[in-house]
Amino acid sequence: MKATIWHNPACGTSRKTLAILQETAGVDVEVVEYLKNSPTVAKLAQLYRAAGITPQQGLRMRGTDAEARGLPGASDAQVLAAMAADPRLIERPLVETEKGVRLCPAGCGAGDSLERQSLPRQDQRERASGDDTNPRQFKRCKARSNGN
Repeated sequence: MKATIWHNPACGTSRKTLAILQETAGVDVEVVEYLKNSPTVAKLAQLYRAAGITPQQGLRMRGTDAEARGLPGASDAQVLAAMAADPRLIERPLVETEKGVRLCPAGCGAGDSLERQSLPRQDQRERASGDDTNPRQFKRCKARSNGN
């Protein structure tokens, strides 16, 4: 199976996710350093659609000026254009396989993107504790299956 990771080598979570992918037998990993090779607006739109999230849910807030720029409340087109122009605004890492796309921030399971389309452990803990009030986090960690 092929897996493409939209990767930032300076990010520990991205490095951990890449390591999981590289250690998984039968996975051919393609690494796209998105800070060097910024995805197009069309590619970003396709990734977020396949992940079942909005561009705003894929927006990196920490360490960026996204809030000051008003991006959380901006239109999809405005957010996607900002991300394509300034890829630091893209939350990471994104993992794309034939099974779907998953945004794998801290605590999410990249292995789930490869094995099954279940909720990662972090969301299971939050839901079990009754803390499912953050739909952004829930949706970011949930991948949409492509029928597999």
